[in-house]
Amino acid sequence: GGATTSYVRPVTPMASQQQASSAVNTANLVDMHGANVQVVQGLQFNDYTMTTSFMGQIETVSAMEAPSFVQQTLQSPGLGKILVVDGGASLNAAILDSAAVGMAQQNGWKGIIVNGAIRNA
Repeated sequence: GGATTSYVRPVTPMASQQQASSAVNTANLVDMHGANVQVVQGLQFNDYTMTTSFMGQIETVSAMEAPSFVQQTLQSPGLGKILVVDGGASLNAAILDSAAVGMAQQNGWKGIIVNGAIRNA
């Protein structure tokens, strides 16, 4: 299993280029931006890559048991964004698979965070 991690979602745009360093973590972001940061705690995350951290602008979609909606989103240019998929923590149907991940890489998405089931990772 993965380690318990917090996910940080900036409410307002931040100067991510200046802050793109290993020193940026959840506590530092909250210290720097206070109420402009929302933190989701207690979720279980698994890392399926060798990437230990990434940051950038996010795009959030709600797609409970709707993999076609996630694939449609990943077909658009990612422009270095991170896709956050709220799958309602459902384990009934996978909302992301290795084919969708390949599409995301080809279209310039920096990362994907999923609250739901993943297949063939």
